[in-house]
Amino acid sequence: MKSNILSTIAMLALVATFQSSASAADTAAQPSADAILKQMSDTLATAKQFKFTVHRELNEAFAKQHGLQQDAQIEVAVKRPDKMVARSSGSGDVRNVYADGKEFSIHDALQDVYSTIPALFSLDELPAMLATKYGFAPPLSEFVVSNPYKEIMFRSQSISYAGVGAIHGGFMGLSSTKCHRLALSGKLADAELWIGVDDHLPKKLVATFKGDAEQGKLSLTFSKWNTAANISDQEFVFTPSKAAMKAPMMTVSEIQEAWKK
Repeated sequence: MKSNILSTIAMLALVATFQSSASAADTAAQPSADAILKQMSDTLATAKQFKFTVHRELNEAFAKQHGLQQDAQIEVAVKRPDKMVARSSGSGDVRNVYADGKEFSIHDALQDVYSTIPALFSLDELPAMLATKYGFAPPLSEFVVSNPYKEIMFRSQSISYAGVGAIHGGFMGLSSTKCHRLALSGKLADAELWIGVDDHLPKKLVATFKGDAEQGKLSLTFSKWNTAANISDQEFVFTPSKAAMKAPMMTVSEIQEAWKK
C-alpha cells in the first residue's frame, strides 16, 4: 500500500488559477472572491458534525502514474474537534481512513491490511503531523479543518472571481444549483472551485497540475452535504477483523533509508 496515495488526493484538492479579462469597471462590479471563500470557510467551521460525499475523477494517465483509481466515490464524516472517517471506493480498490481522537488508521478493505498509529491530535493538527512524519495527509482535509480559508490561501498565489455557473442534477438533470466560481492560482496546480450561492458549501473543484508530463487533471464533485448530522463516536473507530493483517506505517525517513539500500 503506497503511503503517498492519500497525500496526492489531499494536495491536489488545494490549488487553482484564473486570469480575468474583465475591464476595471467590470472587476469592481464583481463579487469579492475572497469574501465568498471566507463565507464557505465559516459555514464549514460552524458545522460541528457533518457528512458529505465526493465523486473523484482523474485522467487515465495520471491515475496510473500515481497508483490511484481513475474514478472513486469518497464518503466523509466529521465530528469536531478530533474525529473523521473517509471511505473511498473505486473499481478494484476500497480504502478507509479513521481518526477517533486517539488513533489514526488506514485500511485496505479488499486486501484486509491496515496500519494504525497513536494520534492524540485535533483535525487541525492531524494533517500537518501526518504530512511531516509520514508524507501524506487525510483525503480532503482542507475541507475538514476548522479554517478552510487559511489552508487554501496558504497554498494559493492568487484568487479571483470567475463568474456564476450552474450544476445540473436531479431527475434528468432538471434541477440545478447556482454556484459562484472561484479561481485560485498555486504552484502545484491551476483549478476552479465552485461554491453554492445559497448554502455557501463546496460543490465542485476542477484542477490541472503543473509540471507533470501527463498534464494530470482532477475533478471533485461534492454532494449529500449534511451539516447537522448526528454521528455516533463509534463510527470513527476502526476495529480490524480477526483475519486482518497489520502493517507498519513507514515514516518518510524510513522510506528514504529503504531506498538507499
